[in-house]
Amino acid sequence: MKRFLSLTVSLVLIICVFSACNDNRKQYITNNNASSEHNSTPIDTSSTNSDKNSSVSDFDPNYLNDIKEDFLNETNSSAQSDSFIDSNSSNNSNSSNETNSSNESETVSKEEEFNQNEDKESTEELVGVNKLRPDYDLGNCRDLSGDITVIVFYLDDFESNWTAAEINNFTEKEIKPGLKFLEDSAQKFGISLNLKIEEVHSSIYYDDKVEEDIKASGYATIDTLYTAARSLGYKSDKDFISKYEEKYSTEVICYCVFNKEGGSYALNPKRGSDVDIAEHVLMFAYDAESTGYEPVGWQSSVVAHETLHLYGAEDYYKPAERKALAQKYCPNDIMLSCKYFLLLNDFGDATAFYIGWTDVVPAMLYEENW
Repeated sequence: MKRFLSLTVSLVLIICVFSACNDNRKQYITNNNASSEHNSTPIDTSSTNSDKNSSVSDFDPNYLNDIKEDFLNETNSSAQSDSFIDSNSSNNSNSSNETNSSNESETVSKEEEFNQNEDKESTEELVGVNKLRPDYDLGNCRDLSGDITVIVFYLDDFESNWTAAEINNFTEKEIKPGLKFLEDSAQKFGISLNLKIEEVHSSIYYDDKVEEDIKASGYATIDTLYTAARSLGYKSDKDFISKYEEKYSTEVICYCVFNKEGGSYALNPKRGSDVDIAEHVLMFAYDAESTGYEPVGWQSSVVAHETLHLYGAEDYYKPAERKALAQKYCPNDIMLSCKYFLLLNDFGDATAFYIGWTDVVPAMLYEENW
């Protein structure tokens, strides 16, 4: 009987400690939620909370397990020693097991609640961060990482055409270096990226006017990839992208290139837009402001610049207020200067943020005129 009373007292004390631990964890969750609601401005998701706030690292998930283990050990020990003294000991043991099972279920339930609240807070923070990069994660070009298939179309029109030598030269001296620049930049941010040109298509005739200066006209030619896809027997540009994603089990980047002067541009969707096209880059072999004396490889910077637009990168050279800030924070960033000599360009934190290589928000994005 004394052992029975001792066991009962121990059980009560342990349940009290267990209950207090659960109360502390509830308080932790409540504090975290309050902190998350208060700090509604998007923040660096990798930063730690102040000393006044709890953090995930403060909570030891093994704490409850230790209490539970001690309780089980004491219960089992008492049940074994009392088994030959009192016939009621087996009932006590069964009761203890039922209590333990109930406590274990409650522990699992509380841990699930804790994890769900933690995941919810992380999601809310990321949603706030993504509001600062509105063009990210749209269209068929969403994640600039891992293996990505590249398809190049060389198009002819009533003003220009391509020879086999010119196609080979542009692929080797302009497109490949631009892609290599992106792969090397990814490594600096700990991102694995492999951009592989799988197919090159030519002798495709575009029977319409190609808009060469969208800054002046305000219009863009949006059906070059559609024309190229139809020439290969596909229903549309989106059908082509879908089939090739399935064929190569990767995302697909397409370039449509004309052998003449013009201002290259990326055709990527905007949030709220009703334009229904597959993302791709329309390129010109020569810049609209070409003097004819530019070095070989000078369009490789444009390849990298326009590709980044597909994945959410923004221009830093407009408006004037943003350009001034960019010249202060990242004067050589490829989204600002796009220098003809590729290696003179840099790849800054803001560009990495806009395309999703990091969720850390650079300071300049909080500047008033950005």
